[in-house]
Amino acid sequence: MANQNTPELTVLIQKEMHNKIQYLHSRFESTEWSGPAWYTIKKKTKEGFPIKVELEYFKPIDLGNTGSTELDGEKLGKVLPAIYKKFPKLKKSFMGLIHSHHNMGAFFSGTDESTALEQAPVEGLFFTTVVAHNKDKYATGVSYRDQYGLPNFIEGEVESKVKMSVSKDWKSEADKIEKDAKPTYTTNYNINGYGRYYGQGNIWASKEAASDKETDKKKSESISNTSIEASIPLVQETELMLATQIYDKLLEMEITEVQFTSAMREKCPNVDPYLFASGYYDQI
Repeated sequence: MANQNTPELTVLIQKEMHNKIQYLHSRFESTEWSGPAWYTIKKKTKEGFPIKVELEYFKPIDLGNTGSTELDGEKLGKVLPAIYKKFPKLKKSFMGLIHSHHNMGAFFSGTDESTALEQAPVEGLFFTTVVAHNKDKYATGVSYRDQYGLPNFIEGEVESKVKMSVSKDWKSEADKIEKDAKPTYTTNYNINGYGRYYGQGNIWASKEAASDKETDKKKSESISNTSIEASIPLVQETELMLATQIYDKLLEMEITEVQFTSAMREKCPNVDPYLFASGYYDQI
C-alpha cells in the first residue's frame, strides 16, 4: 500500500472496459484469464507520480485454470502488431497487465506482487489490475524503479461506473482463449519458477513451453470439433420472455451481473446468459 508520503493512485475504468470485464466474469465464472492492458496517465503530481490513470484497453489472450493463468510471450508478440494497427494511440500508453481472480476476490497475492516488482521498468511504469466478480471486485497497483534502481510497488484504488452490454469483439476474444485453453488435466504452469507469470521483458515463454501448448491445443481440438450453434438447445418463447424480464432487471441495475447469470441458469436453463446479453436470441 501507499505510505503516508505517497499520493494515492486511482485507476479509472470507464463503461466499455467495465462491461468487457463483467462479460468475461459471466463467461468464465471460476477460471482465471489474463492479458496485456494499456494505461494512460490523466493526472500526476508535480514530482511526476501518477494519481489519475485510465485503463484504456485490454485484450485477454490466456484462459488458465481455477488457480492460475500465464501470459505467453510468444502469443503476446503475435497479437501486439494487430492491436497497435487497430488502436495506434495505445503506443502512447503504458502497457501492463490485467488478470482475474474470478470468485476469490481481487487482491495481490505474493506471486502477483513479486511479478509486479520483477516487471518494474528502469524507465517508465508498470501498471497491473486484478479483477473478480465476488468479494472485492478490483485491486490495482503500479511498479517502478527508484533512483537507486530498486523496484517499488504501490497499490491504488479503482473507480468504475456500470451497465452490462456485450461487444461481438469481446465474445470473439473469449471464444479464442476458450478454444486455446489447456485441458483441465494439464497442470504444468511453471515458467521461470512462477505459477502465474505476466508482464514484459521476462514473460517470453521457452520453446519447450510453446511446444507443450501446441500439443495441448491438438489434444483439445481432437476432443471436439462441434460448432457453437450445434450445442445451443432450442428455446421456448415463454423462456425467452422470462429471460428478457431478468435481463431488464440487470439493465435497471436492480441485480448484479453475477445475480443475472445465476438467475438465468436457475430459471432459464436453456438460455445461455452471455449469448442472450449479446443479442444472439434476437436473431433466431
